[in-house]
Amino acid sequence: MAGTYARCARCLVAIGAAVSLISIDGVPSHASNAAGRTSPLFAPDEIVVGYRPGTDPSVRWLVRRQVGASGYRATANLDVLELYPGTGVYEAMRRVPPHPHVRFAEPNYIVQLAAEPNDPMYQDAWSVGPSKPSGFRSGIDTPSVWNLTVGAEGVTVAVVDSGVHLGHPDLAPNMWNNPGETGSGREANGVDDDENGFVDDWRGWDWTDQDNEPIDLAGHGTMVAGTIGAQGDNGIGVSGVSWKSGLLSLRVLDEQGIGLSSDAAAAFTYAGEAGAQIVNASLTADMPSMAMMDAISSANETLFIVAAGNNSTNNDTQPRYPCNLQLPNVLCVAATDEFNGLASFSNYGAVSVDLAAPGVRILTTHPDGYVEFHGSSAATPHVSGVAALLWARHPEASVATISQALINGVEQLPQLQGKTFAGGRLNAAGALRQLGDTVPHDGGSPDEGKFESQKIKKKKRCRHRKKRDLNRHGRRRCRRR
Repeated sequence: MAGTYARCARCLVAIGAAVSLISIDGVPSHASNAAGRTSPLFAPDEIVVGYRPGTDPSVRWLVRRQVGASGYRATANLDVLELYPGTGVYEAMRRVPPHPHVRFAEPNYIVQLAAEPNDPMYQDAWSVGPSKPSGFRSGIDTPSVWNLTVGAEGVTVAVVDSGVHLGHPDLAPNMWNNPGETGSGREANGVDDDENGFVDDWRGWDWTDQDNEPIDLAGHGTMVAGTIGAQGDNGIGVSGVSWKSGLLSLRVLDEQGIGLSSDAAAAFTYAGEAGAQIVNASLTADMPSMAMMDAISSANETLFIVAAGNNSTNNDTQPRYPCNLQLPNVLCVAATDEFNGLASFSNYGAVSVDLAAPGVRILTTHPDGYVEFHGSSAATPHVSGVAALLWARHPEASVATISQALINGVEQLPQLQGKTFAGGRLNAAGALRQLGDTVPHDGGSPDEGKFESQKIKKKKRCRHRKKRDLNRHGRRRCRRR
């Protein structure tokens, strides 16, 4: 219970901080990041206005007229107002008339990737392997859990990112289809058959191009999706953490990995209304957004698992969002390296960051095949995948139950004490034990006999590599696979 109360306490602090920051006028539209580069904080030619549910359309029309919008993009309870040239963002916000149905007006903040691809594939997928006493390349103990569950089609993970390569052979079987827009030609009939405000959204939505093809042009979303749910035991490529979960592609980032908070908020709302149990948001922003906070709060039966960021800074003192929103249905994830330490690039925070997960040299899917990548973006989908396994095993569990199981089931590590709220790294078996399951440690894969010939080949290959690996890394990496 102590963990629960602590989380609630920091929820209140984070919400108060977000409101105070939003109300400050004169915030620059550009700021220097940790590397000294200048990057925009928000779109310079539009603002976001939020409304209370049930607001009459005439009120929204009045606001658009008062602001003098040149155009607008409307979603449920949210308007993105496009400004005429020469109209400043804060000037436009001041024109929004006071009205009991207007909840807020804010800039349309920039959100961006929390990581980029690293090296091409040349190592095994160590992060989903067993936990090792040596600590070197110690995985999250998924083999122990896979003997009880490998996921379920009824558990949906929304990937709010740069899209997903929908035809990738390791991902295509697990891609989500909208039942209200699928079958009998409804995929392309030009009709909003399920009346959710999106036409022919049979496999998700793309807010960047405003169409029903959320394909990945940056590669990032495909890497995230593969870590969560690349199909396992299919003789192809890699295995994700959860082999059978539905993957819902919601594209909000462009080819450069840049997007807008209004689009992220719309995607969060879409995921909640589509029944996704989990949202993976491997993206960060410099400033808090009421639009994103509202969307997450409204989807209170969805667990949002988000990246801490890659600035090597303390989120307790230098907040990142949505990590620092710290709502009850948000989990924030830092990255660990191959030695179970906090990755050199990873953000951290004893209050604001919940737990850590592997985030260095993570083997996963890519539009061009398979690659390795690193970052808190790579760590976050490990947690999303384990959450999907827990829900597959315990479909009756609540968001709070799954969240606490993930936090309380971590493998405690001295390197992470004071760096995360849980003080440890994700452990799938430990999380499942929190829900009452008996999970004996098992360092192998389901159906061990099936993989015996592959294991023998791997052992022979390792013997030839021992000398080289000892010279490069000071230890025999093949000794413990």
